[in-house]
Amino acid sequence: MDIQCIYQLKCKDNNIKETYIGSTVNYRKRMNDHKSSSLNIKDAHYCLPIYMFINVNGGISNWYSVVLEKCIGLKKTQLKCKEQMWMRLLNPQLNCYYATGINIVRKNETKKKWNMATKECSVCGSILLKNNLKRHMINLHGSHTAIKPKTPLLLC
Repeated sequence: MDIQCIYQLKCKDNNIKETYIGSTVNYRKRMNDHKSSSLNIKDAHYCLPIYMFINVNGGISNWYSVVLEKCIGLKKTQLKCKEQMWMRLLNPQLNCYYATGINIVRKNETKKKWNMATKECSVCGSILLKNNLKRHMINLHGSHTAIKPKTPLLLC
């Protein structure tokens, strides 16, 4: 039997404090959807800030979900209201949308965090914006093979 619930995605690395809160009427399917969106470059959601952040921080296998509240017999609008309550309570940093609609400010803040994140080149030690690292490796070192991310990165 599938669980209708409010859930939170958290990184296994305790240094990563950013979280995501969602709701679903089918918990198992939703977790599979998160996995697919994180791993499949052709997935329409692959370039969303949440999946970019997850992929840069260990990939989906480095993240786990926690059921915050099981919900029985709620209508979708009631479930979304509960999700919004949890979002207000826990202030998740990876949610780009309110449970009932888009949150442009938070979406732009999340994009800024992604765009300003830095990474060190494994060849020359230069500190670069993460979204410039692949181009740096190809232009200066002739290949991006020295980059060994756990999951493929796509510049969107």
